[in-house]
Amino acid sequence: MDLKDNLILVTEDGTSINIAFFEFSLINEKNKHYSGNIILHKERVPKKLQELLTEQEKLVTEGSFLLVDQIGEEINKFNIFIETSNLKIYDLYIENGEGDFKIY
Repeated sequence: MDLKDNLILVTEDGTSINIAFFEFSLINEKNKHYSGNIILHKERVPKKLQELLTEQEKLVTEGSFLLVDQIGEEINKFNIFIETSNLKIYDLYIENGEGDFKIY
């Protein structure tokens, strides 16, 4: 794995919450797409974000990709960053302890 770090959610009031630990590898340099293992600290994840991640996983399983994109847009509204680099992540997807995201 290329990258081990925490995912930090910055709330509207500026509070930083460690919501996950990950070990990710860069799988597509051009698109800055990372994939790997993730440990989500569910007790720290806001309910709305948890609901969106759960719904996204369900829709992917069902193959409802138009709706997946809509859920993804909602997830992207959360300010989630890689802790040490302070880079914002996008297109977060988590399923069964694995996940992926992009950095723009």
